[in-house]
Amino acid sequence: MKKRISDRGNFFAVSCTTFASAQSQITLDDDYNVPDYRPDIVKVLKEKGELHFDEVKAAAGAAWLKGRLVFRVLYRSDQENGKISCLKGEIPFQEKLNMDGVQEYDVIQASGEIEDLTIGVIHSRKISVRAVILLKTEEPQEKEDELCVGIEADDGCEKRYRNTNILQLLCMKRARKARSHCRQANQMCRKFYGKA
Repeated sequence: MKKRISDRGNFFAVSCTTFASAQSQITLDDDYNVPDYRPDIVKVLKEKGELHFDEVKAAAGAAWLKGRLVFRVLYRSDQENGKISCLKGEIPFQEKLNMDGVQEYDVIQASGEIEDLTIGVIHSRKISVRAVILLKTEEPQEKEDELCVGIEADDGCEKRYRNTNILQLLCMKRARKARSHCRQANQMCRKFYGKA
């Protein structure tokens, strides 16, 4: 939420609402060779994954997502005393999500969730990686609401002011081609006038 002052001195709260949204579930399935500098795999002990988005682009009626699943594996190796080792790899993905009303140059926000990640041993130098991912996109839109910041009254009326935490904020602005993101936490509502 942002604050804007009009030419007439009125205050407006500018907030973000969702204009369009979409989601899609995809499956990533790939084999990964253990690098030469890592010991052979005997057993997978723990796996972990996270999503990274490299490019989020709007097109007419759709959003294109390009990113990668980065996974890490903790495993027991064939070294002496079953020494624990780890490796890291990634699987790229690209997906199109249909979004009604979206135009080229619109700002699209993307997020994702790994619903399932399974990593198994094919043999000592190769693992299989299978993941089910939920991708989400939304287009934020600014909305203005006029704020009441005071009253005009005759004598005998008193005003009382205080500072209040009103929200946590995530805002996104766009230029035609360049996008700038700003994040602020714990935005304070400021006094509009001096103490009464």
